[in-house]
Amino acid sequence: PGTSCDDANADTENDVVTADGCGCAGTPVVTTGPDCADISIKVGEGNFSIEGLDSAPVTSVQCFNAMWQEEFKCFGDCGDAITEVVAPGSYRIFVKYYTASYQLVCTVEEVIEVPAGPAAEICTTREASNVENCINYASYGGWLRIKGIENFYSLSNSEMVEYADGTALLTGTYTNLNDSDIVFDFEIIASGKTTTAPADSPKAHSCLTPDTDAFYYYADFEGVLNGKGSMEGAQIAISTFGAAFQIGVGASATGSEHTFGASAWFSGDIVQQPFSGNVISLDPYENGHLGDININLTGSVDDCNDLRNYAIAPNASYLHLNGTKIGSTVTGLDWISNNDYRTSLNILERSENGTDWMAIEEAASLTQSTDATFYQTKDEQPTLGVNYYRVKQMMNDGTFIYSNVVEVTFDVDPTKVVVYPNPTVEEINISLIEYAGRQGTLKIANALGQKMHEISYDEIPTAPVHIELDQAYDAGVYTVMVTVEGRKPVTKLFIVGKL
Repeated sequence: PGTSCDDANADTENDVVTADGCGCAGTPVVTTGPDCADISIKVGEGNFSIEGLDSAPVTSVQCFNAMWQEEFKCFGDCGDAITEVVAPGSYRIFVKYYTASYQLVCTVEEVIEVPAGPAAEICTTREASNVENCINYASYGGWLRIKGIENFYSLSNSEMVEYADGTALLTGTYTNLNDSDIVFDFEIIASGKTTTAPADSPKAHSCLTPDTDAFYYYADFEGVLNGKGSMEGAQIAISTFGAAFQIGVGASATGSEHTFGASAWFSGDIVQQPFSGNVISLDPYENGHLGDININLTGSVDDCNDLRNYAIAPNASYLHLNGTKIGSTVTGLDWISNNDYRTSLNILERSENGTDWMAIEEAASLTQSTDATFYQTKDEQPTLGVNYYRVKQMMNDGTFIYSNVVEVTFDVDPTKVVVYPNPTVEEINISLIEYAGRQGTLKIANALGQKMHEISYDEIPTAPVHIELDQAYDAGVYTVMVTVEGRKPVTKLFIVGKL
């Protein structure tokens, strides 16, 4: 006993013959390595950071949100430090150190609360409207050359948001003056705010002689025209052409009055044709001039009194989401972004409370460009009540950003529940087509509140519900109650008359 030997176990050391003289055993190898004392987790506005990750051969970092969904993961060489951009909320962080042979050394676990990140500071929000053309006196807000189609368009639902970082976002709708079914929604991103007139600026004015020394400019812009109506599905990408986007009193260039406004020229290319199958062709001038923007704006130059010059920012990150209700059961969703060149995946998310989110659709980047790109989709199964939507863009480097949050509300519309014939004698039909596919319950009660009939649906049918009225239905007034997905019932009355 006590004589050196080899127990053939690589995880033991100091092997000796055991006291009974019949075996060989050693003591477990004691693994020494770094501890986690130098690991620190710090919370910022819209982000968290982990430092001190360079002390172990192998490092593991995991971040879970409040729903235990993994937001971030790294294993192996995670670098000296990590900074991750996340939405505001509660997160659980796990950091683990391992030896080179993957034996666990130590663990740090911490729950953090991340506040909202700094929002882009809005300098001013201006409403935009049509100008009166000083030559033909047409009321219009834009001009677009498509072969065989009137060039002039009327502006509606438009605003221009200017930010303190020298950028701006112009949104709205253009409707063709000759054909109201030719419609384009637009989103235009501008940058490089400056008081120094860029090349080819200011624009030549048709009728007015404005004080161009009081103008300011956005030296560069890009955007997307998104077709509606007979142009549904069409997408036209536009960008700065010639003179810069100019703003000031009389800046609308073709206006008949010295009002505060703006004007810009643009070139463009067709990204996608209309869904109808009709092919459109752009008809720019030989020099590439496709169209222009001529608008009146509310407010004045003084609304943004910081008029220092800013650099053009073609790679500034833009992600803007729009949501509209289509009928009573579908949400139309579209977003514009210039992050395609560094985005691996776009994830459309929905929430019923604005806090807990679920992914409902994923879309890979359409291009690898820094130009503005337009994405369009639908939510075919929004919930009744308020639906919150946002886009999460996953970047190639593992980070991500969120879009703005939009709200779209759906509710049971009493006018969409139809009972016929009414009055009736032997039967009724109840149309619930507006809520087809949803879970719901249909009940019929008499004037005393006694239940006469009840049907529960996992999916409400598209065809009208047909009910034969038996002898239990005396002459009188009855109530149809329709409850959809736990919402308050919608009621309709019908009369039974007996011969």
